[in-house]
Amino acid sequence: MNKKYFLTLTALVLASCSDNSTFTEKESPNLAYKDYKGHEKSIIGVGKTISARKSEANSTISFKSKYSLDKAIVKFANRYDLSVEWDEEVNRFQEQRLTANRQTFNEARAYLEDVYDVSIIRKRGRAIQVMIPATVNKLESFNPGPNVRLSDAVNGLAGLCGINLVIADYKQVLATEKITTNLKDISCNQAFEAILDPFGLSLKQRGSHYTIAGLPYKEWNLNLHEQKREETQKVNYSSEFSGGSGEDDSGAGLSGGSSTTTSSYSRDLWKSLEGDLKELLSQSCKSSKGMGYNSTEEVSQTVDPMGVTESGGVTVTAGSAPAEESCGYVRVNPDVGVVQMQANRRVIEKADDLITTLEDIASRRLLVEARILAVAKERTFDRGSDINIAGNLGSTDFSLGYQPATILKEGASVAGTLNDLLTTSGGGMGFKAGDLDAVVRYVQSFGTTYQLMKPTLEVMDRQKSTLIDGRNERYFIRSASVDSSGENPVVTTEAEERYQFSGIQFSVSAQIAEDDSDLHTVALQIPITEISKTVILENRAGEDKLGNPVFIKDEIPVATTRVIDQKVRVRDGEIKVIGGLTKTIAVDKETGVPLLQDVPVAGNAFSEESVTYEDVEFVVLLQVKRLD
Repeated sequence: MNKKYFLTLTALVLASCSDNSTFTEKESPNLAYKDYKGHEKSIIGVGKTISARKSEANSTISFKSKYSLDKAIVKFANRYDLSVEWDEEVNRFQEQRLTANRQTFNEARAYLEDVYDVSIIRKRGRAIQVMIPATVNKLESFNPGPNVRLSDAVNGLAGLCGINLVIADYKQVLATEKITTNLKDISCNQAFEAILDPFGLSLKQRGSHYTIAGLPYKEWNLNLHEQKREETQKVNYSSEFSGGSGEDDSGAGLSGGSSTTTSSYSRDLWKSLEGDLKELLSQSCKSSKGMGYNSTEEVSQTVDPMGVTESGGVTVTAGSAPAEESCGYVRVNPDVGVVQMQANRRVIEKADDLITTLEDIASRRLLVEARILAVAKERTFDRGSDINIAGNLGSTDFSLGYQPATILKEGASVAGTLNDLLTTSGGGMGFKAGDLDAVVRYVQSFGTTYQLMKPTLEVMDRQKSTLIDGRNERYFIRSASVDSSGENPVVTTEAEERYQFSGIQFSVSAQIAEDDSDLHTVALQIPITEISKTVILENRAGEDKLGNPVFIKDEIPVATTRVIDQKVRVRDGEIKVIGGLTKTIAVDKETGVPLLQDVPVAGNAFSEESVTYEDVEFVVLLQVKRLD
């Protein structure tokens, strides 16, 4: 054998026999942000195994577009699985065009710090904080005097900060508005924000110089498919049918109890979001007015001849724009999921938090699995007979530990029995793995079990999902009139086509918890409708030539509806049992001697017939799982 191959084979054998074969990775600049172990198994000749988290920590990042600081930091944090904290002084929405290709962690961090003039520091563990650099100079004091024209205050501040300022727009506002301010220990950006925000203005960087622009603008693209939905569901429990009501007809029908349950569901996320953002903007405007940022008409009533308010705050005199114009605007386009907003920075930051939270909640997904069972039990069925068992059902291990005093008694429901068995208190059956099918197999020991429906649905947060399994039974209700004026009576008939649904409807909605260890709230509505019998509806059409009444008979189905409408709180993997609806059926059983039992009359002596009554209980098993 070739010596080279022999050595390779020997090395592979030794590596596979060793449980301690490790490698030591060279320390990476971003090691402080990793949360994996530095030593892992390796395979000689194949390469090192590496976790997904480790791969992300060693990966690179690229920027090739125009980014706000907020968007760039979010992309950076998501790439390296970091949480972000913001210093209040940082302008998260300043925009810069970034061009960076395949940068490592430290390279990207240094690049962002340089472009946006911020500091990105490690806060704790896998958290970073974005803050104003310690090297940023702050103004010890800025006090241009009372009732200074806004243009003078801006030019003076630009001189103190040493920036190139070009004013091309908003000249009228800058020339006519006046302000009184006294600022201390503040950065230049904060100072410009303080004197420009009340007038709907902001400082905008244009390469090597700055200019005066309108309020900051922010646009969000929400990855949500949210349509306006309104739904009203009515379940009618009625057994009343009536015939025609014409002048020549007398209604004849059947009547019984009648009840109706109506539930309404309405969802318009975009309208609600627009309302919340407008309210946020409106409150900001009211707050600005409360601090003295008033329009010309309002100021004329409150300003003294010298133009200074009693509080000594900011004073707005001639030429002010209406408040609604300086506050900004909100636009929501639900067709493409775009939200646009122009407002002061504080309002945009609050709006950004609101939209981020909304998108996170609306994007949550929950996998809902259920089994709708019909369990038939003979009245003499002993549900405690097989209670002392243990073993394995499919992929689920279980054990039973009831004491003789707790053996189930006659009359207990299946749902109640399962709830006792599936809880950990007081002993009972504890499932080590959540397996609905294992529970179904156990339920089959109670009696003949039918799976009426096996719904599996992915539900979005607070959105309703529905499955329907059934059919519509068509029937007709006829009305008629008899014309006896001629030689032969003429019967004119009109038929109204109707439908009666028979089947199961499974509707579910959920409020999905933030963490999979928390409780989810799940709302179920399950109407089970079946046609129990048919009745004959007679409508009198009139009379024939001899005066005898003429009737029209229609066969009408009568439906029985059972509804489960409940909200439950459930954790991931937990199995909930809902039930208690029952009905009784009669089962005819006939036994006898073959051939002889079929002999007319005499065959009765060689056969036996009995009727067994069975209770059928409807049981719903529910299990949920939070999806990433």
